[in-house]
Amino acid sequence: MKLSIIANQNVSFLLFLLLFLASCTPSSKNNDKKQFSPSLFNKMSKAEILNFTLQSDFKLLLENKNLEGNNFQPASIIAENKDTIIFEGQIKIRPRGVTRRTYCSFPPIMLKTPKKEAKNKGLGPTFNIKLVAHCEDSVRYDQWVLKEYLIYKMLNTISTKSFEVQRASVTYKDTQKTLPDKTKLGFIIEPLQELSNRCDCQIVDDQAAIKTIDKEQYKLITLFQFMIGNTDWNLSRRHNIRLLDCNPEYGPTPVPYDFDYSGFVNASYAKPHPMLPIGKVTERLLQWRGDINEDFSNTVALLNQKKSAFISLIEQEEGLSNEERESCQLYIEEFYDIISSPDLIKEEIKKARAK
Repeated sequence: MKLSIIANQNVSFLLFLLLFLASCTPSSKNNDKKQFSPSLFNKMSKAEILNFTLQSDFKLLLENKNLEGNNFQPASIIAENKDTIIFEGQIKIRPRGVTRRTYCSFPPIMLKTPKKEAKNKGLGPTFNIKLVAHCEDSVRYDQWVLKEYLIYKMLNTISTKSFEVQRASVTYKDTQKTLPDKTKLGFIIEPLQELSNRCDCQIVDDQAAIKTIDKEQYKLITLFQFMIGNTDWNLSRRHNIRLLDCNPEYGPTPVPYDFDYSGFVNASYAKPHPMLPIGKVTERLLQWRGDINEDFSNTVALLNQKKSAFISLIEQEEGLSNEERESCQLYIEEFYDIISSPDLIKEEIKKARAK
C-alpha cells in the first residue's frame, strides 16, 4: 500500500515538474530572430544572371560627378534574373569614389533606395549599394572591371568576413535623351551594414581598435594584398579597409575593399603612392607592420589550400581575354614562388623596410 502511494506521489511530482518546465521554457516563436524581407542587394546578389536597367538624367550626373556631398538624383531601376523581373522601382543615384570619380568619364555609382519605396516594394532594411562601373568605353576597361571582381571572389574563398559581389550587365538610359543608351559590364558590392549583419559582427570605428586587431586575420589580409600586388590600403588610416568586431576574444577583423590599384588589375591609371619604394603597381610590397620574424606558416598553408580555387576562378571567367587570363595566372604563380619559403617572406619584409 505504501509503495502504491509513493509511486502515485512520484508520478504527480513528475507531472508537476514537466508542466513547470514547459511554462518556463520560451516558445520557439519567441526564440526565433525577427525575420526581415530581403534587401535590394540580397535580391540582386541571388540572381543567376543579373541584368538591370538604370534610368536617370545621366548628363546631369556626369556634369556633377566631381561635386562634393551627397548629391543624389532621382532614378529608376528594373533588375532581372535572366528574363524574370526581381525588382522594379524608384531609387536615387549619385557619383561615388575618389580617384575613379575624377579620372573616369563614367564614374562608379551609389544606389540608394528611399525607405518609403523599400517599404512599399516589400524590401527589408536596405542600405546604399556601390556599383563599380565601366569607367571608359573600352574593352580594356571591361577587363579591369572583371579582374577587380575576381579579386573580391578570391577573397570570398578565404574568408566569409569579406564583401560579397555580384557581376551584372547594366543598361544606362538617359531620361533626357541627350545621351545614347549604353549597356556595360559592372558589379555591385555588398553594403557594409549587410556584411556586418550577415557575419553577426559589429562595425568598429574606434581608432584605437587596431591595437587589438585579430592577428591571424591581419596576417591573412596582408599576404592576400601582397598576392594581388595591392599597396593602396592603410590600416591605421582606415584607407580601403574596415574593421568588424566578430569575437572580442580575437579582436577586430580587417576587411579590405577597392582593388583597382592592384598589380593584378594593372589599370593604366594606377600609380603607387609616391612615398612607397616601388615604381609601378605590379611590383609587390609586403606591408607587414608586425614582428619581422613573424611565423606565417599557418597563413601560407591556408593560401596554399586555396591556390587551385584562385586559378579556377581565373580560368573559368569567360569574359577575360586569353592574354589577360595568362597574365593573371602568371602573377598569382609568382606570389606562390615567394611564399614557398619562410626565408623568402622574411626577405620581402626586410626589403620593404630597408627601402
